[in-house]
Amino acid sequence: MNNTTNQQDKYSELPSYSTPFNIDFFTEKSQGYFNDYMRKFLPLPESIKNILTDLSTAVFIEEDLGPNFNLGSDQKAELTRILRDLLFGEIFWGDFSNTVSARLQVDPDTADQIVKMIAEQLLTPAIEDIKKTQKEKFPQKPLETPQPYRPPVRPNQPQYIPPPLPPR
Repeated sequence: MNNTTNQQDKYSELPSYSTPFNIDFFTEKSQGYFNDYMRKFLPLPESIKNILTDLSTAVFIEEDLGPNFNLGSDQKAELTRILRDLLFGEIFWGDFSNTVSARLQVDPDTADQIVKMIAEQLLTPAIEDIKKTQKEKFPQKPLETPQPYRPPVRPNQPQYIPPPLPPR
């Protein structure tokens, strides 16, 4: 009994973070939801399943992204859902940054930084499988890395050129 109590105490100290896999499991679902969900999940490559289910993904969102970008608990939960939808191929990679900006209600520059951090620090082990999934789900769209917004440059816009320095 004492050993069981120690194990319960050990687990009660763990944070209750959600992974992209289980983020919405504890809310009311329609009949057949879990069957449909597993039909989408099971065919995914192992590398993507690992990101979806691993606690380290939840820790990354909660303890790295959250504090770095001052995200509230609702924003972290929504980011977890966005990541799930991206890995399931329900969000096009080229729309990732815009989706983050719109659903988290953050400015485009912050969304670009969040996406860059996710791509570099979380998705790298599965990037080839993500590309493959994206090509299957969005064959009509070219797969490209989300790019931050850059204002157009006008080549015939006057530029300041300083006058030459006087000779000495």
